[in-house]
Amino acid sequence: MLRRFLWMNAASCLGFGLLFLCASQASAQFIGDPPVIVVTALGGLLLVNAGLLALTARYWPAKQPLIAFFALGDATWVILTLVLLLAGLWIKGTVATLAAIAVACGVGALGFGQYYHGLRQVQHNG
Repeated sequence: MLRRFLWMNAASCLGFGLLFLCASQASAQFIGDPPVIVVTALGGLLLVNAGLLALTARYWPAKQPLIAFFALGDATWVILTLVLLLAGLWIKGTVATLAAIAVACGVGALGFGQYYHGLRQVQHNG
């Protein structure tokens, strides 16, 4: 099951990474008013993360530190989204706010799945 979560996370990072990298200006305008360079850099980081997730999923078994890295990365995404929303920074408008919340929920679910099937299972079975 962990492998499925890793592949889903890789696909998500790949999709958003390509979107943010190839359509940085349009993505920034949809989101609200983040600097385009931040969106572009985030796209590049997401592509790197997608590659690391895919390698981890492909060359099984995954190591606990890697799973923790991915789960914590997902948790960080969720927390930073909430911070931006609560501070009224960068994410503007109802549609962008709802999209940010939906993405954060998806990322959070992937992170929890990685934790539950990767770290928690090992802790309880070890």
